[in-house]
Amino acid sequence: MISMEIMDARGFNAVVQLFIHASYIFAALAFLVREILWLRALAMLSNAAIAIAIYFSPLGVMWDVFAWNVLFIVINGVHSLILLKERASRRLTPDERKVKDTTFFAIEPVLARKLIRAGNWRDLPSGNILVKEGRSLGRVLAVAEGEASVTVADREIARIRPGHFVGEIGFITDRPASATVTADGPLRCLEWDRTRLDQLLARHSDLRAAMYSAMGTDLASKIAGQKAGAPAG
Repeated sequence: MISMEIMDARGFNAVVQLFIHASYIFAALAFLVREILWLRALAMLSNAAIAIAIYFSPLGVMWDVFAWNVLFIVINGVHSLILLKERASRRLTPDERKVKDTTFFAIEPVLARKLIRAGNWRDLPSGNILVKEGRSLGRVLAVAEGEASVTVADREIARIRPGHFVGEIGFITDRPASATVTADGPLRCLEWDRTRLDQLLARHSDLRAAMYSAMGTDLASKIAGQKAGAPAG
């Protein structure tokens, strides 16, 4: 009977030692990884393994050490959830990805995401007049889907396609629109209120530089298309 108890105790000690070794292995792996989320996950596994070993130790539970390891698990767990939430917020929706890849393709992703999320999505029907020649426009648009015609005195001079801005010249020069833009079919656009966009860009010089860079690139492509004799947006 006594020998069975000794064997059970030895086996129990072996299990406890296994958890202790596992704790050190997880801690060593945590030092080897560069990804902060993996580091925190391995640190939590290390703390969990040592907490289990302490709890089932035949020498008795050292509650202060056990509590510290549980606290470390909670701290790393909370920060891991924060990291996951931040990463989820960085992911672009399919519509946002279209604007990033066409309108803001040359802009740093972080800045492009901020500019995109400062706007509002709008679905416009065919025949909708986005801007009227000679009138001031209180908004700036970026086309994600669909096409529109650009006319001056009822003569089509260019076309707007996905990735192009509408109203950027008026926004930059603070002058009335020089042409009328009409949707040729259903349009899905990202819209910025002009006043709010002005205020946003005034507060953040990095966003202002990114927006003006994107608008400048768009204008250059439109001018190049017109000079080549091809329809431009």
